[in-house]
Amino acid sequence: MIAFIAVSVALLEAGSHHIRLGASPSVDRVEPSPNVEVFTLFFNHDGGYGFAHPKNWIPEISGNRSTFFDSHEGVTVHIKAADVPPTPMNALAVDVPLLKSVVPSFRLVSVDRVRGPPGEGVCIHYQRFSMASVLNRQSVWDDVQRFEFVHDGRQLVFEVFGPAGRIDPKLSDTMVDSLRWNEVKTALPDVETPGTRE
Repeated sequence: MIAFIAVSVALLEAGSHHIRLGASPSVDRVEPSPNVEVFTLFFNHDGGYGFAHPKNWIPEISGNRSTFFDSHEGVTVHIKAADVPPTPMNALAVDVPLLKSVVPSFRLVSVDRVRGPPGEGVCIHYQRFSMASVLNRQSVWDDVQRFEFVHDGRQLVFEVFGPAGRIDPKLSDTMVDSLRWNEVKTALPDVETPGTRE
């Protein structure tokens, strides 16, 4: 299971935001519905990583970048070169300013140190004003949980996104917990977990 590690209780200034590292997101969580979400395993050969995703999500694969989504939530994964393990301080100094420059209406929520199957890394939780959904043509505020892990000269960026306050934590946890640097098709079975659906 992915573990969030409290890093600091000190307030840090990042641009016009004061961020409490290790703080809980400022949006309300919704309880999972009784519907069952069936997951299936996927392996990206170009990127050398694999993970489980909801079976009914629409895929968009291009090289080492993989995106799966439905009308509510989604996940985007890609690989880039990196040698330095991510830390909250590095994320605040480098990643957050970069995201702020390219993400529409970027709002930083928190930066946490995390530990999971891919190793130790960081989770940058932010909000953005999303583009119109491919399926419902509506623009909404999204929550994004951006996980970053580094291994053997590669950085894996794993972004789970969905309407603000409505990302099912069990859905997110299942995908992140299944994440592996190598082939996983023979290591993990399909799993079922309550999913948020309308």
